[in-house]
Amino acid sequence: MAASHQHESIQEAFCEFIKRELRRLCSGALAKEDFADQIHNERHTAIQGGIGSHSPDAQFAHELAQHPGVVLEVAYSQKSKDLPKLAQIYITQGTKFVVALDQDYTRSKKILLKTWRRQIEHSSRTAPPRLLVEPRSQVGLYTRHSVRCLTKSCVQEFRSHDGKPTPGSRLQIPVVDIAIKALVPESLHDESIVISSEEFCHYLNWRERTRQVRGIEQGIDDLPPSLLYPPSPTSSASDTLSNGDEGGLGVMAAAHEENNDGD
Repeated sequence: MAASHQHESIQEAFCEFIKRELRRLCSGALAKEDFADQIHNERHTAIQGGIGSHSPDAQFAHELAQHPGVVLEVAYSQKSKDLPKLAQIYITQGTKFVVALDQDYTRSKKILLKTWRRQIEHSSRTAPPRLLVEPRSQVGLYTRHSVRCLTKSCVQEFRSHDGKPTPGSRLQIPVVDIAIKALVPESLHDESIVISSEEFCHYLNWRERTRQVRGIEQGIDDLPPSLLYPPSPTSSASDTLSNGDEGGLGVMAAAHEENNDGD
């Protein structure tokens, strides 16, 4: 499968599970269902701020929130090296949870799940608060909104090299990370969206098989062989009709006008 198709399939799988699981958690109560309806995928809209900007592969935000709560990056090759920097950009601009699905494209079907989650931490009562983005290497200090923010990164194998699920591996996103807590119904404060490796791989493998079948034109359809298709809508009528046809159209138009005059 081409890299672009693989990238698209992974992105679609993630977005499908987020919306599906959110609706499952929110079903049965009007306030929760309204909340689910207010969460939107803003897709590739650029996230901008003081230390740079970038357009993610997907981003989920509440319609009243200033910033997206969850951002997705699908990466391979060179982009994999940029993931910590991208997480830094997103989180310093207000994102709470960054998910990266890092694929080992061309060599295997392996996918690494990498996550960064914002945590608020106050150093002391007197020390000025700051925003710390890469706690492990202690780099990337950036002051913002009088808050010290610590992002924790986590890496786990989400799909093995042969495309099979990794037992026990799962992605867990707290609902309060999708939107700010004030916008989340109280009954959802302790709930999380959970996507297991088994579920994700099953959906992803289905998407890959579907693309392969359609790519070699082996899908089932009911179109008769040797079907004649109409001209492209972008073509003008004069480009697709003979002189005789144009004359026929003129006669039909004149007849139509006569009928209208008679009325």
